[in-house]
Amino acid sequence: MSNPRRNMQPVPGTLRDGRDGGAVAVMVALYGDRIVVRGETDIAGVPLKRLRRDAAIPARPTLYRTDQPEWRLVIEGVEPDSWVGDIRLQSRLPVRLLAVVVGVIAAIGAGL
Repeated sequence: MSNPRRNMQPVPGTLRDGRDGGAVAVMVALYGDRIVVRGETDIAGVPLKRLRRDAAIPARPTLYRTDQPEWRLVIEGVEPDSWVGDIRLQSRLPVRLLAVVVGVIAAIGAGL
């Protein structure tokens, strides 16, 4: 029996790879353990283990590459329970840690 998430049709997306600063319309499909990103002139495969997901806007999830910080892929028209939901969430720990440290420093400063 096949996994239905592995047989998803390509979905549209917008890719910003940081090379030219612009956004490129692409089609994104899941193929095994990677996504395939197809633009007008390029086709690239990205392993799922190198992706993280920002779940701020569930209808338009944004994927980030762990090995290329400027790379962003916004996916359009995916179902909430699609393969995109299997991608690990991007960690918010550094932002939270920074907020806690700033808060502690501010409290110490106010106490003095």
